[in-house]
Amino acid sequence: MQRAKLLLVPAAIAAPITFLYSQDTTPAPLEKVPVGVVAGHAMMRYVSNGGFGEAIGYFPFVDGLGNNLFAGARGERTAVLTFRTGQFRAAVALNSRVLFIRPVTDSAAGLAYTIYHDPAPLRRDFSDPATFSTGQAVAVYTGSTAGVVSIEGATVHYAASLELTSSRDFTVGERRVNLASIAPAINVRVTGESLPFDEVLSGNPLNVPLGGSFVAAATKR
Repeated sequence: MQRAKLLLVPAAIAAPITFLYSQDTTPAPLEKVPVGVVAGHAMMRYVSNGGFGEAIGYFPFVDGLGNNLFAGARGERTAVLTFRTGQFRAAVALNSRVLFIRPVTDSAAGLAYTIYHDPAPLRRDFSDPATFSTGQAVAVYTGSTAGVVSIEGATVHYAASLELTSSRDFTVGERRVNLASIAPAINVRVTGESLPFDEVLSGNPLNVPLGGSFVAAATKR
């Protein structure tokens, strides 16, 4: 009678084989937004008093950085990426029911928009422009073509073409970023409710809400 043969398989071979794959969790490099494509959105206020004005606001979305640019419930109080201009003189022109305001500064480069990053803001407030310039200044955009057009009883439109004049690295989440890698030049278009003409012409305090987008543009240099 033929005996059955036992086949002994080494345990190291019989055990299930697990393959380990290393995953690279390094965020992909930021890509520059193509010219003509929306690079982000902005919520802002036009604030003026006694013939001088400034613009303040925050970014709810920036291409490459996503839309979670808040340290809590979404809104100006918790925005981590904000901007503030220097003060400017408001040169006003009136054409029937259409009002035009041009920001005038002493700088040949035009109006400067400084971008700030603060990962832990303390209750930003549109009634206090200083709360929008906390944290680290990470970029400055400048331009001499900004203007405000308001149609009485209808809407106000703000437009500007800006170029990046300085920037530095900063961290959003686990990503190290620099706005020069996203949009070195932008065209800004925002809109809101009509300005009160009498208040503008008399130089009374204003705090006008606006919102809109900025589009990647070609640099002049």
